[in-house]
Amino acid sequence: MEFLRARWKFKNCLADDAVGRSGSLALLWSDDVSLAIQSFSKNHIDAGVLNDDGLVSWRITGFYGDPITGQRYRSWDLLRTLVGQSSLPWLCMGDFNEIVSSSEKLGGAILPESQMSDFRDVLMDCGSFELPVIGCNFTWARGEGDDAVFERLDRCIVTDSWLSLFPQASEVHLVHSYSDHCPLLVRLLEASGDRINGIKPIRFEDIWLKYDGCREVICSGWNLESAYSLDEISNKLASSRDKLVVWSGAEVGNIKMAIFEKENELN
Repeated sequence: MEFLRARWKFKNCLADDAVGRSGSLALLWSDDVSLAIQSFSKNHIDAGVLNDDGLVSWRITGFYGDPITGQRYRSWDLLRTLVGQSSLPWLCMGDFNEIVSSSEKLGGAILPESQMSDFRDVLMDCGSFELPVIGCNFTWARGEGDDAVFERLDRCIVTDSWLSLFPQASEVHLVHSYSDHCPLLVRLLEASGDRINGIKPIRFEDIWLKYDGCREVICSGWNLESAYSLDEISNKLASSRDKLVVWSGAEVGNIKMAIFEKENELN
């Protein structure tokens, strides 16, 4: 980890060594960020972000859920303990090794509903919210071809008080080629013009479903190539997005402008 700290040019680092093939945690930060480590273990690192007066203004926790299903209740107990330690605004992010519903898994065996329900219960007990996601919904992949499995094991959860501090925050799932997990980026402020890498995200409009051809446009983009990796799924999503932009401009038009014109007529 010291090698990575120097390579990425961070001044500060707290890391826990991995045990076997299991994951490990590390927190790296630069000198222009003031942090106070609150607690840490093999499954979490909890820190307070200090304001200019040296007081903790909000908390950030890196979290790693137990990879063994039968031991995961210990991770959920840890989450409940962490959120109960302070009423400060809280951001918790990491690999939880669990999904909240079957919609967060593609391929492989179906998980027991009770297993997913336990995760939903702890998120509810923590009073947490999820940030808007930009990018592919899945964050982990294994296998190839018909044996490929995709899941959303990684996520960010926040309390309502944290969301009040950063109402424009979002969770970006980055494209990668070096891990079976994709990196997560928490963007605190909305980018200029609400753009990611120069591309404005498309907002799917419910009214599109009332138009003939919407389904065919999405399918034409989605069926462009196979979906054996997160990168390929990202490409399929981008293709569907681009085709929807062209189609909606030609068939539907500018919805906001149409609403504006109708409001003027009413006034």
